[in-house]
Amino acid sequence: MVYWARRATINDGSLHGGLLTVINAVPLAADDPRLAANFIHFYVARGLAGFEKVFAASGGADRGMALIRAVLGHAPEQAREILSDAGLSPPADWQAFFFPDNPRPVYLYLDMRLARTAYWWHWFGTWDVARSDGRHAVYRMFANCRRQGDLLEGNGFSADLAKGRATVNDKTYPLQETHLQGEAPRRIAYGATSEGLVLVYHVPSKTAGLMQPPFDQSLFSRLFLLKQTHPGFFSLQSERFPYYQVWRVHQP
Repeated sequence: MVYWARRATINDGSLHGGLLTVINAVPLAADDPRLAANFIHFYVARGLAGFEKVFAASGGADRGMALIRAVLGHAPEQAREILSDAGLSPPADWQAFFFPDNPRPVYLYLDMRLARTAYWWHWFGTWDVARSDGRHAVYRMFANCRRQGDLLEGNGFSADLAKGRATVNDKTYPLQETHLQGEAPRRIAYGATSEGLVLVYHVPSKTAGLMQPPFDQSLFSRLFLLKQTHPGFFSLQSERFPYYQVWRVHQP
């Protein structure tokens, strides 16, 4: 990244300790784009020391991470009340600490490697410090899927878009909904049970993604798979799907 972009790289993809591994993953797994954008800017400006300062002030890593998520999921004006209720004083100083001015542009790079390792980063991104556990994502990506009418077929994968079912290695699953991505995006809802999966099919690249909720609500899914732009938080700068995307991370 540093070589090709000629830019500073905050997270370089190498081996990290436990805390940094979680920090890297939290924005990707977040279901709230405001939380994700604020979280990224907080880490870029404050670093690991910023997280450790909050942990010390709030009585430990479990309470500290919960507070960080709560505060950064709100606008600065709303966050002051949360800080006051948490006993962090003076709240105005802590508000400025959580929402620093960051004059440099910040970008988020998403690629196929993240799609292939979703099982692990979603686990770390949903990590509960008190339980020492997170939630593993159920997600599979399939390349070169051919479409004939309502039928999709790939290597070890097939789906019937009319009947709302997908088959992986001879095991069939009901679908809650299908998203067809391309020049004319379309959503097909089936009204399946809560155990139904979500299918995304990118028509131009013939790439399919099959996932179990709530992974479809994660920032990674919304940006990389569904391309749901959030102008106040994330805007697409460049892409060559399914290989990579570059998103500008705005300060809300």
